[in-house]
Amino acid sequence: MRHTTAWYVLRRLRLAMSQREEQYLLNGEVDGDDMFVGGVSPGRPGRSTHKVPCLIAVSLDKHSCPKYMRVTPVDGWDQFEVTRRVLDMVDVNATLKTDGMGGFNDLSEMGYTHIRTISARLGEDEYFSPVLHTQIANLKAQIQGTYHRRSGPQREQHPPRGSSTCIARSTIVSTERHRTPTTSCRITLARCTTVKHPPNPEVSMFHDIPSAILERMHELERRDEIDRTDGTPRLDRLRQIPEETGRFIALWAASAPDGAMIEIGTSAGYSALWLSLACRAKERTLTTFEVLAKKAAIARQTFSQAGVGHLITLVEGDFLDHVDGIGAVGFCFLDAEKEAYAACYDSVVPRLVPGGLLVADNAINHRETLQPMIDAALEDERVDALVVPIGKGELVCRRRT
Repeated sequence: MRHTTAWYVLRRLRLAMSQREEQYLLNGEVDGDDMFVGGVSPGRPGRSTHKVPCLIAVSLDKHSCPKYMRVTPVDGWDQFEVTRRVLDMVDVNATLKTDGMGGFNDLSEMGYTHIRTISARLGEDEYFSPVLHTQIANLKAQIQGTYHRRSGPQREQHPPRGSSTCIARSTIVSTERHRTPTTSCRITLARCTTVKHPPNPEVSMFHDIPSAILERMHELERRDEIDRTDGTPRLDRLRQIPEETGRFIALWAASAPDGAMIEIGTSAGYSALWLSLACRAKERTLTTFEVLAKKAAIARQTFSQAGVGHLITLVEGDFLDHVDGIGAVGFCFLDAEKEAYAACYDSVVPRLVPGGLLVADNAINHRETLQPMIDAALEDERVDALVVPIGKGELVCRRRT
């Protein structure tokens, strides 16, 4: 294999690993700190203005040994930016230990058990999180080690121009460009992504639902019940699925083949919360579409409060305007305005992968309106379909292989 081919294959593998690990969050006991990486020229050690500021977090096992690590760049050290980045890396139920940097001050308000250690108050033989700082040193050494002993024209040719990726054992670091002076290799770092929590085959969708998701589900259930009895206009009501349907679609989503997982009709995000349980269990993400701005705003609040923003992408707008960009579909849940069902069906089914699933809500309680679409689905030779009498009735279609 030629050197250029090896670099290309390595880059693709690392990119795939980076995307796969995007959905994991560190949990349990976690140490966090700030750090600087890179530099555009040799020399100038320490916190140079040419280096990229990053946050690093390492989860620890019961013996206080490192388990998994995440690194992400930050735009500054203000509390809003730091808190936002920490939420992307660490589960809110974790016990997070940091130093006394002011940017960490809001973490307790986000729900973390936050333990702060003021470095200036430590004895000369003490050091904040030696395990964490060992990982920082290893990370920097491994990044440079990926490119050491390069000489001559190879420095300019490899890695190829444009976006490329370098990996240091458990850490995936994406870079925009590399500068390789003759004396040493320096990396200009544009974005870092490291492994979050690993896939856990023991994760159960229904037996260990996070408390934040349950609390938001119960809030939406109470609001939906009130909407149905207090005269709230139809378009303003949440009109969400019952719990049994939520469990039903989560089971189907977890059983779906590879491909995009999408939802058409977000409302306040209740059904998306059930689908997020499948995302947690199967290491996947959900893209959900909502045409009403008011409902989309409530859904954003739902995903933020439930702590599933890293699992769900909300697209505000008509699904039919975005359909060309979704690619192959492994699972689709359809719960939009009934007049749009036929058009959505015709758009989704051709994009289903073999074995891919389309589940449409309201197949019984809106049977008269949806009968033409249901009949077409039952006669469609591309899919095997049936109506399941659960909740308000679910039309389940499986793309034939």
